[in-house]
Formats: sequence, C-alpha cells, structure tokens
Amino acid sequence: MRSRGLRLLRVFSKHLERVVNTKHEREEEKGMMKQKRLLYMTTSFLALSLNAGAAELSVTCEQLGYTVPVADCLAVGGAPLLCPVAEGETDSAKLSLCYSASCRGYPLWKEGNVYYHLDKNGNRAVAAPASGRLEDYVKNGAAGLLSCATGSASDAKTYYRVKECAVGALYNNDICDEGCAANKYPYDTHPGDMAGTVEMCEDESGEHYGYSSCNDGWTLSNAQCLLSSCDIKEYPYMGDPNLINDENRGATKTCRIGGNAYYKYTSCKDGYELKRGVCVKRCALTSCSKTPTTVDGFTYNNWSCSIPNTCRIGDYITYGGNDIGILFHIGTGGADKSLAMALITTTKKWAHGAYETTDVTSITNITNVTAAKADFDGKIKTKKIIEFTTDYATNFPAAAYCYTHNTNCDVGSVCTTNEWYLPAEGELGYMYDNRYLLYNVTSSTTFTSNYFWSSTENYSLNAWLLIFSTGERPGWSKNGTYFVRPVLAF
Repeated sequence: MRSRGLRLLRVFSKHLERVVNTKHEREEEKGMMKQKRLLYMTTSFLALSLNAGAAELSVTCEQLGYTVPVADCLAVGGAPLLCPVAEGETDSAKLSLCYSASCRGYPLWKEGNVYYHLDKNGNRAVAAPASGRLEDYVKNGAAGLLSCATGSASDAKTYYRVKECAVGALYNNDICDEGCAANKYPYDTHPGDMAGTVEMCEDESGEHYGYSSCNDGWTLSNAQCLLSSCDIKEYPYMGDPNLINDENRGATKTCRIGGNAYYKYTSCKDGYELKRGVCVKRCALTSCSKTPTTVDGFTYNNWSCSIPNTCRIGDYITYGGNDIGILFHIGTGGADKSLAMALITTTKKWAHGAYETTDVTSITNITNVTAAKADFDGKIKTKKIIEFTTDYATNFPAAAYCYTHNTNCDVGSVCTTNEWYLPAEGELGYMYDNRYLLYNVTSSTTFTSNYFWSSTENYSLNAWLLIFSTGERPGWSKNGTYFVRPVLAF
C-alpha cells in the first residue's frame, strides 16, 4: 500500500509541474483558486492514504526539492508542503506558492524587515530569534544568506536560505536556529568546572551547553558563570596550565571571561613557588656553547644552552646556582632562541646629546610597524649601537645599560657583561604577549602600564617603543626617558 501510494504521489508531482507551466496563462482568479484547492485536496488525500512513516515523507520532500526537516514538510492534515505561506494566504495556498523548481529548498521569505519560515504545523514562524532580523544572525558575504526570486516581474516573490550563521547563532536546516544558539548555549563541550548547573541542548551540529544557575561566588551572565571579581591580571593562564607539558604544578581556580577560561594557581606542589597565581620553578642553563658570529663586520657570541623541557614562561633561569632572569619566550632552536629578561629594570634615554638626532648608520632603519614587529635582531643591533661611539655609556644610555648588565656570572660565560642586550621590537612583542604572567611573577606593574624601548631604530630622530598598557608600537623621539630591561638569548 505504501509503495503504491508513493508511486501515485510521484505521478501527481509530475502533474503538478505541468500545472506550474500553465498557471501564468490563466487570467481568471476564480479558475486559479479552484486549481489550488484541487491540488491541495488531492495531495492531502494521497498523503493520508499513504499512512507513510517519517522516512517516506523525507524521501517525498527530497524529491520535491525541499530541504527542511520532515516536520517542516507537514501541513495541517499531514499533507507534504512544497513552499512557505505568506501573510493573508490560506492553507490551500501553501501548496502552490513556490512552483518554480529553482526556488525549492529556499524555506524563508520576508515581510517588511522580518523573515519567516514554517513551523512543524505548517504555520508561519519568525525565522530568527527575538528581533526577527535574520541579518543579525547570518554571516556576511556569499556564504551567508542566499535569495531566489520567482513569479512574473509584476508579481515577483523572493525566497531565502541560509548557508552559514554568524557567531551567536547555530546553523540548522537553512535557518539560524535559536534552539541551541550560542547566546544560550555558549560551550561546545561541558565546562566541567563545577561553577554552577549546566544544561545541554542538542541539535544537528552537536551538543551545546550553558549555565542555568551559578554557585555562590559566581555571577550568571549570558549562560556563563563568571567570578564576581574576575580580572585576567589575577588569572594569567588562558587554558589550564596543568595541561602544559602534562605537568601538574598544583591546584587551580577558574575564571571565565567572554567564553574564554582563565586560570590561576591557588597552591603549588613541592618544588614550586607560588607567585600571585603562578607556580614557578628554577630552570638551570646547562651545556652552554657559543659560536662567534659576524654580521656586517660586527662580531657577537651566538649562545646555545639547554633547559629542562618542563620549563614554562615565567620560570626563573639560573646559572651557577644563582637566579639571573625570567623566561619569557621558549624558542624552537636555531635562530629562534629562548629568551630571558633580567630581574631588574630602569628608565633611560635611547640616545643623549647630539646623538639624539644622529642616525646609527650601521643599523637599517625600519619605517613601518609591520616590519618592526618582525625584528628579532636585538643582539646584533645592540652591538652596532655600542660600537658606533667610544663613549657609548654617555651617548646611548639604554643600549649601554643592557650591554653592561651582569649577574655575578663568570667572565666568558653566557650571562656575563656584553652578552645581555636591548631587545628588538619583535622580541619585546614576546614580552608583551606574556605580560600578565610576568606581571604576576615580578609584581611589577611595568608590564601592564609602561613604555619600553627597543633597539629597533625608526630613523635618525626616532626609535621604536612598545606601550604595554595598549600594545601600541610608535616610533618615538630618542631623547625620551622610558623603561629598559636587558635580555639574554640562549
């Protein structure tokens, strides 16, 4: 019976297409309405006689070119729908609005500024949450909302479909679905931090989670539980630090901001020291070797040292049993060196006196910020600045302070005088990227509020700064007094 009914329905679909081709030739409204009623009654009869299951109705909808779920293909009485219904049109018209095959599968239509689609009962429903403005939920560009026009020029009708939704809404069968929308279910996986009660919503794109209530000490905001006093300076890790190198350093606490999870340590295991939410340890420089390297006639020592592979940004670097610096970049080897900053800082001018307006001709000037960000040659630049004048301590205070820095290291070792240098703009960028970790380890607000000199020259009057409060990188007059912190590469 099902098979026979389905064949009848297919035959009827072909008949329906023939009706489509002749509908615009009909001049009398009365004749058109009779035809629509006949089509609706016949299709409803066939659907009812089929007593078909969901699978057969799905096949029927696919054959008709309709892409919405089976539930959205059902009209009153169970008849398969071919297209949406507009305001003021009757149930019988639901079968005859979208005859053009090119527009089948476009389940939305627009009235004024509001988009609609059919609900499971075949009735109009707003196709976007709250405002009805689908543009607020659809990704811009060709991947977003597509349209299809049908009908004559004087009686045109436009239908729509969604290919991709914007952040904050979830794609579901050619519309942006509110059911599991990101503003209600912002997490793709269970948060798992016991901050409150989590609810799950499941749709075709998977499982989504959101908080419905929060425990004491947490505030509910857009389905997220946030700590009332949440401050990322206090929660310096983005991502669980105990997952780094599979090394568990202690107990952590979680803070959520804008859908991102931040962590801090509340206690540390033996062998680690708690520094304002950061568990740090000491990493010894070992197996150090140097290669004298000459660039543009200037020679410096290119060092290579080993540290344990469990070391992290913020850990202390030691040599000969003494703390000499704090790790702020872990290199991959070769030209990408690991970097440690000195334990002390000061303020200095980049240049002094007549040298404030003098171009260091051995350094190639960098005049745009993109190139400045890519400059990691601080050590050779410092060497060139030092050798530009015999009285470098007076004429180039910032570079001289770094070049003469020492931490009681042996002469000829990796950390002795002349091995430290004024970092280039790109190297300062690593320091800026880890500013909250460094702020917590050192308790120094310089990493959240101040200006730092780089060794990257802009032109004769200016050198590049990095402003740690904003991330800006201006070229600045060399006579300005700003922060300087020596760096060691290994």
